Amino acid sequence: MRIGSRIKTWWQKRSTKYAAAGTLLLALAGAALALSLGTGAQAAEITLGEKNLTLEQDSDGAYLIKNAEDLNALRTATEDQTENNTFRLSGDLDLTSITTAATGTFAGTFDGGGHVITIENININTAETVKGAAEGVLFGTVTGTVQNLIVDITGNASYTRESDAGVEQTYSGESDNNVLPEFDLADNTTVSELST
Repeated sequence: MRIGSRIKTWWQKRSTKYAAAGTLLLALAGAALALSLGTGAQAAEITLGEKNLTLEQDSDGAYLIKNAEDLNALRTATEDQTENNTFRLSGDLDLTSITTAATGTFAGTFDGGGHVITIENININTAETVKGAAEGVLFGTVTGTVQNLIVDITGNASYTRESDAGVEQTYSGESDNNVLPEFDLADNTTVSELST
């Protein structure tokens, strides 16, 4: 009988150790998850354009734009989808090229947070412009606020579109010392010189 009770005691001690180790691992996994979302951050679903996205929200409730997919969805979003919402660029963003015009209406607040959107090349040709639709590189029409944003176009930029009157408008140029021709970033918003 003595061997049986020793085995039982040994097993109980070992089980307690495994249970404690399992509890510790669960606690560490929970802490890692909390750190990956950030303090006060939460994920929320939102529809932008025709895309249903799950974007992280910071403690202020601003939707965080973290990559090109998030930004592209925002470029086609409607006024109803952006109104009374804040979108914040979470870090610098590099885009290889933009080949389609932004056609959405941005009615919220876009806070670049002082970050840079670097666009290597822009090559947009919208010969089939919808009458009355505003188009731009980053936003179609802005009725809200875009602030604290730096846009750096590092390569060639070409944008051809037809106006509502049927007149073709072309903007083109090559980034040379960050000086570009006057260029639409959003309807009624232009930039003629970018500096780094």
